[in-house]
Amino acid sequence: QKQGETVRIAVDGDTYGIYSLQEDKEVWIQSERGRNKVIIREGQVSMEFADCPDQYCVKHHAIHARGETIVCLPHRVVVEISSDGETDTEIDGIAQ
Repeated sequence: QKQGETVRIAVDGDTYGIYSLQEDKEVWIQSERGRNKVIIREGQVSMEFADCPDQYCVKHHAIHARGETIVCLPHRVVVEISSDGETDTEIDGIAQ
């Protein structure tokens, strides 16, 4: 898999932010469903905190390669690695 260049964070399908993997950053996401904290560090992205009940997103390994995702279903947060700031996600075979 190819190393990604950017990470796109979406909440309810809307872009919350697009960030470079080359710059270390903490991103707090606050929505009506809850809070999440995404960490970008040394070219990798992880979900460090979520106040959702299942914690699957927090337990997910750090991602760095194009097309990799971390999803917090209860909060409808999707963290996705891409190469150019655009999403590579396909739903039902249709590029989004």
